[in-house]
Amino acid sequence: MHHYEPGSEYRTLDPLQARIDTHRHHSEHPDDVERAVLDAVALGPGESLLDLGSGTGSLLARLRREGHAGRLVGLDISAAAIAQLRALDGVEAVCADAAALPFADGEFSVLTARHMLYHVPDPVRALREARRVLAAGGRLAATVNTAGSLPETRDLMRTVVARHGVKRSDTSERPLNPGGLRGLMEPEFGDVEVIEYVNALVYPDAAALARYCVAMLGFYGVGAEFPDRDAVVADVIAEATRRFDGRAEPLRDPKGYVVAVARR
Repeated sequence: MHHYEPGSEYRTLDPLQARIDTHRHHSEHPDDVERAVLDAVALGPGESLLDLGSGTGSLLARLRREGHAGRLVGLDISAAAIAQLRALDGVEAVCADAAALPFADGEFSVLTARHMLYHVPDPVRALREARRVLAAGGRLAATVNTAGSLPETRDLMRTVVARHGVKRSDTSERPLNPGGLRGLMEPEFGDVEVIEYVNALVYPDAAALARYCVAMLGFYGVGAEFPDRDAVVADVIAEATRRFDGRAEPLRDPKGYVVAVARR
């Protein structure tokens, strides 16, 4: 039985980009997590921002493109993410653990943590570190998915990996729901504002469903090094095709996320 290896889902950023593209092109309503986060923190023109778990670096690239003049730092533990961050003009790339930030007390005006606290072994410590490096009056915005998001997608994933005997520790399904996030943040920050966004993915065909599910395989214990990965991918495609057999309309899968905002 193959065991899930933490962090393996980000050895390459291609699956992450595929997931981003799916949400961009197949959401029922326009879905812009970056804009939601930036609106929540009300980033001033010259303020500094540390983006925890930067991934593709798209948030920081967007800010530079839009003319933000303040310091921008992207932090990640993925070598692929760091390489992408280093390619961005005017952005500092830092490879470090969110639970041990290599920054001085009060160094940043704003911190963002978009859909990354699921992956941190000790999110309490990470939030404590976030508070430490925030300046007085600084803001933190963290996002997590609402409980039960994408039930159809998750059912397909669970069904397929179970057939292949994968023993997984699924980081995408850790119990860090909106209530849990508020409960973690409040001891460190006090009042926390939670803004909910409700939406759905609308898969137009089996190919779109399969593409997203394949991009999720790393979270279900089927990373690039999984010995029977090709067989699992083929099974995902077959299962997606089966679920569209006889279906005349797109498949709508409800989703949602929250932005939790706190001030130091």
